[in-house]
Amino acid sequence: MSLGGGAPVGGRGASIGFPKWKPMNASTYQIRQLMSPHVVVARPHYSLAHAIRLMFQMNIHHLPVVDAHNRLVGIFSSNDALRAYTYLRSSSALKEDGEREPELTVEDFMTRNPHVVSPDDHVEVAVGLFNREKIHSLPVVENGKLVGILTAQDLIRFLDFHTHLIV
Repeated sequence: MSLGGGAPVGGRGASIGFPKWKPMNASTYQIRQLMSPHVVVARPHYSLAHAIRLMFQMNIHHLPVVDAHNRLVGIFSSNDALRAYTYLRSSSALKEDGEREPELTVEDFMTRNPHVVSPDDHVEVAVGLFNREKIHSLPVVENGKLVGILTAQDLIRFLDFHTHLIV
């Protein structure tokens, strides 16, 4: 029996074999085919509470942060929210007189200059960034403006769908 590199298959009384997997060519797919073009965004001046509430209500883990001209200035993630919570629970968030600092904003905890992709980039570019940088979302920028977002979850859905087609 030859092992072709896939999962065992067989039927009633049929010998079990292994299907050959056809490699998916990620260079034939562009980011625009996978990205979410309808992006929930935050503004730098949003309070932490507002941004976290927005993430919870929309069931998302990443908020691209844009200025008034829809230019990307950062990204606020659930990890940033946890970091903010830890900071607020610490004594460093208190002034010497025991009062709290003024309300903190998304800008205080967002990741500045996040990695981005273009809608015309091939999927393999995103896969490389996700792996190398250990990130889970990529804002999609065209002509300096935010036009979408690609998350690791989007990529997993894409791969799940396409693995059914290539067996």
